[in-house]
Amino acid sequence: MCLMMKRSDTYTPLFSLPSFHKFCKGLLHNALNEDPVICLQTCNSLQVISSSLNTELLQRCVDVCRVQLVHSAVRVRQAYGKLLRTIPLDVTLSNHSHPEIEEISLVVRRHMSRPQQHLSPPGLQ
Repeated sequence: MCLMMKRSDTYTPLFSLPSFHKFCKGLLHNALNEDPVICLQTCNSLQVISSSLNTELLQRCVDVCRVQLVHSAVRVRQAYGKLLRTIPLDVTLSNHSHPEIEEISLVVRRHMSRPQQHLSPPGLQ
């Protein structure tokens, strides 16, 4: 659907409507889903429409990409890394992170920095 809209000049005015903005916010929210399949489908849609996003939505997209760069699924990390490379560098390097994404990033960083616990089989402790 996104690809079809993108290829037609008829839909260009729709990209400035509040409903498109709301749709994109929902899409960005879906990008943080636990299911890797949903993450990948969402990333594909974001790649198609990324050139039509305003700066605010692009910044949210950058925030989502930063979170997904540490996803447990390699394909998700790769897809969001690829998406991040398509976003203009000035947006990527800006420091306008949204509070909810900062919170998610903080939780991920804390989790990643914890020492790995090695579980020994019963009787070998």
